[in-house]
Amino acid sequence: MKYKLSLLVGLASLAALVGATAQTAVTDPVGYITTSLAPNAAGTTTGADTLVSPTLVGKTEFAGVSTNNPSGTTSVSFASGVPAGLNGAYYLEIKSGTRAGFWSSIASSTATGVTTVDALPAGLATGANFVIRKHVTLGSYLGANTPGLTASTGANNADKVLLLNPATQVVTAYVYGAEGVYGPAGWYNSVTEESATDVIIYPGDAIKIRRVSNGPLSVVNVGYVKTTPTEIDIYQRDNWVSPGLATGTTLATSGLNTGNTASGVFQEDYNAANGAPDRVFTISSSQVTTSFVALTGTDGFINEVTEEAAGTTVIPEGSGIIIRRDVRTPAVNSTWVAPAQVVAP
Repeated sequence: MKYKLSLLVGLASLAALVGATAQTAVTDPVGYITTSLAPNAAGTTTGADTLVSPTLVGKTEFAGVSTNNPSGTTSVSFASGVPAGLNGAYYLEIKSGTRAGFWSSIASSTATGVTTVDALPAGLATGANFVIRKHVTLGSYLGANTPGLTASTGANNADKVLLLNPATQVVTAYVYGAEGVYGPAGWYNSVTEESATDVIIYPGDAIKIRRVSNGPLSVVNVGYVKTTPTEIDIYQRDNWVSPGLATGTTLATSGLNTGNTASGVFQEDYNAANGAPDRVFTISSSQVTTSFVALTGTDGFINEVTEEAAGTTVIPEGSGIIIRRDVRTPAVNSTWVAPAQVVAP
């Protein structure tokens, strides 16, 4: 995977490219990340998987401070300037403070307020700092099949884009349909054949691209560097996630091993009566899957097989990992706060 984050003629120069308006103040650097997709060199029927993530985000549609105390509510008021008519295609995120990185999709909006799908966390106050962005979708991330994946012609011969719902463990497959196969050329659910261009890839989510084809292909993610943390919920069983850092990170610096099961992974010494430790998996371009577990403390990871120190294992920019958690009764979920990207002046 190749890191190609480059500033494009100043901080706001990509505004025209990604649709920013003159009224939008852009403060985050912009650029692109290229992520290679593993080829199905062996010609297997199962294909070759790559975990990728839309690390860069869309432009800021609105930024402001609340004029009410939104603690524990789904309602945030602002003085003015909120785009009216926002819906689930957009999300509200806390920009600063102890809950920076909390986000929720938007149910509705007016010029002076937003209603969110989820209740905002307790402990906020009047003057809380928020931003609004549009969610990344299959269409905005992958374009009109910009990577050049093998398109569907109606038979089961296409490269697939797989999205996991970690709460339900349901994996949904999408394909790029050639003109006339399902309708106009575009992204479709491979089973229902419904249009999928607007299917959302939520903040912190990674997706699998499964190739039945061979040869070099890559995904190019264009957008803004996110310089604030991101809250990512970790559920039981599998989670496909990404730290979302434009320069990549390591297991040690990912913020996963906090020593607190409410905010990080279950560690290696978690006893059998309560369940196994969480396993963090990476998938190499040669389809080798490696499992890591966290040691006691806040920075130690080891390779589960070799037991060698693995804290320096790189999670490349634009990629993803799998976090697998045993089923426990009662269920134990965590909220991982993926760290903010630090951008040098």
